[in-house]
Amino acid sequence: MRNVVILTDFGANDSYNGIMEGVIKTLCPTARITYIAPDVRSWSVYSGAYLLYSAYRHFPKKTVFLVVVDPGVGTERKPLVIKTRNYYFVGPDNGILYPSASEDGIEEVYEINNPKVYATRPPSYTFHGRDIFSPAAALLACRVDPKVFGESLKEIKRLDLEEYSKKGNTVCLRVIHVDKFGNVALSMRPKAPLPIGATIKVTIGSQKVDVKVARTFGDVEKGEKLIYINSFGFIELAVNQGNFSTAMNVEVGDEVCLEGLSFPEDSSRST
Repeated sequence: MRNVVILTDFGANDSYNGIMEGVIKTLCPTARITYIAPDVRSWSVYSGAYLLYSAYRHFPKKTVFLVVVDPGVGTERKPLVIKTRNYYFVGPDNGILYPSASEDGIEEVYEINNPKVYATRPPSYTFHGRDIFSPAAALLACRVDPKVFGESLKEIKRLDLEEYSKKGNTVCLRVIHVDKFGNVALSMRPKAPLPIGATIKVTIGSQKVDVKVARTFGDVEKGEKLIYINSFGFIELAVNQGNFSTAMNVEVGDEVCLEGLSFPEDSSRST
């Protein structure tokens, strides 16, 4: 018996997540199903990759992660099974699995192209979560060898959650996730501590604002902006008891430049 842990952008108001659970339980009744999140920001591969990366290591070894944030469903992108040192990852080859799988150590990768695995034959063009990914996850949960799913692959699409550029004391990062509170996670995990109490200049498009470096929300006044290291080690922007994303009109994928911070050269992977 293995855990199947689901992460999708399907949301709670439609039947998609429930149908996937049904497929899993039909093929592997002993599977234990839980969720990282059932409602990732729609089509956001970056948010999905960030949420998976922040969570996967907290689950028991041999857990099967079923990840369906798949704006390229039905196209030539491949459906994957990845075996790592400690886990299995099932999902589309759009980069969403890469940060987690590569960190844990990729051992084997297979394209799911064996029709005998599919829940529906031929599979639909728009619901591979039901037809391809869920049956693969179910079979892994019941200890089927991943070699049965299809051809071995040497390369998969890569996605970098720490992609940014530096020039002097300015670093420009990507927004990789916005949570329900409007807190904005950025694409850097600095090795050096941030200078608590300092003020830095944040530039988002044509907007410029001074933001205080803090340890936590209560270090600033209610309604005040802050920048800090979040619980997953990434730089994050927030408003104490407010919504930074709304206040600054910033979304996943936007560029955010920080002026006034300095980082050791070995603390980053600048591009």
